[in-house]
Amino acid sequence: MGQSPGQVVGVTTFLTVLALIAIVLRFCARRLKKVDLGWDDYTILPAMLFAIVSAICIYVGIADGDLAKHIELDAQGNGVWTRRDVVFLEINFAQQLSTTLTFGLTKLSVLLFYKRVFRGNTFNAAVWIMISVIGVWFVAFFFANLLQCYPITLNWEASGAQATSCIQTNTMYLAQAWTDVLTDVMILSLPIPCIWALQMPAKHKVGVTAIFLLGLLTVLSGTAKLIVFYHIIAEAAGGDYDITWFETPAVLWSMIESALGIVGACLPLLRPLFAGTSTRGFMRNLRSVAVRTITGAEEPKIPEGSTTAVGSGSGSSGKKSGKTVVESGSNSSGAQSGSENTDTLKSWDEKDYDYNSHCTLNTHGHLDQKKVTVESIGSFVDVGDRGSSGGKRRGDDNV
Repeated sequence: MGQSPGQVVGVTTFLTVLALIAIVLRFCARRLKKVDLGWDDYTILPAMLFAIVSAICIYVGIADGDLAKHIELDAQGNGVWTRRDVVFLEINFAQQLSTTLTFGLTKLSVLLFYKRVFRGNTFNAAVWIMISVIGVWFVAFFFANLLQCYPITLNWEASGAQATSCIQTNTMYLAQAWTDVLTDVMILSLPIPCIWALQMPAKHKVGVTAIFLLGLLTVLSGTAKLIVFYHIIAEAAGGDYDITWFETPAVLWSMIESALGIVGACLPLLRPLFAGTSTRGFMRNLRSVAVRTITGAEEPKIPEGSTTAVGSGSGSSGKKSGKTVVESGSNSSGAQSGSENTDTLKSWDEKDYDYNSHCTLNTHGHLDQKKVTVESIGSFVDVGDRGSSGGKRRGDDNV
């Protein structure tokens, strides 16, 4: 189950860069929508910082330790304990702490995101309960890892094997791994009933659910890490002394779970950047963010009472990209050509949104029609008002 040093470095570098890109795109999307940063955005930043610390531990373990290498043997075939093995145990200990912090902060970021996007007494109570559970979880396991042996130096001296000075580390590792996967499943399941309570076509519900369930990658990597832990325990129980080799997958899978957790937490917020789904549209959105960031310029505001087609997430007036149409003044009585029963889509910025008594989404704008339908919650851009309009609109192709 071990990997070569080159493979470990390659996977670690790729995943670290991927997580960094997801973070950058997340803030670009927030800038593009001109939405104030929330606590979920601030929480994901230290999670990324500790993920980078985990990556550095792996690089040090490869360069100066025996990570992904076999322990040296003497002439009689016995293991020889060297300084490089001590370095391996040091970085292993440090990574246990950094990944625990990454896991906890990423989970909290997702829950704070739910709290910002969804409303409702029942849902709020569930979110706060999960926030409390995750807070207790990562504080408890951080200190359990930190103080698993006392003094702490025993973690890399004599392999931390003095039973009178250490807790049952295998039990603690398995308890952390199991509860890690369990809490991920609970967090991912939390918004599903709310999404399916929305008034929108089933295919849209499936698409939105799929966006939120991208976090299943984290669950799968956490499950793989749990399997690796059982393998390590079996190897150790069988008298295998080559810990620098058979413990490497645990170090690597912890890094994989950290990075994928950050990516999964960012993906639901990236939809505005991909409005129109074309590469050209994506690059145009990024350039728009870059120009506004450098110049500090703001986009012209659309006068109230006007009807303007705007690109989903692009913010450029007078053009249409994707399926977003902003209509201010929904009670217009003037006759327009087209169908009477078309959808009126209102742009929203995740601030003020309601949809039923159990779950609520934050919508932006004056919702003065009787029936509100969320057309594309996955983009965190569009809210549809479905029903008979006061007059006729020009062209059904605007929707």
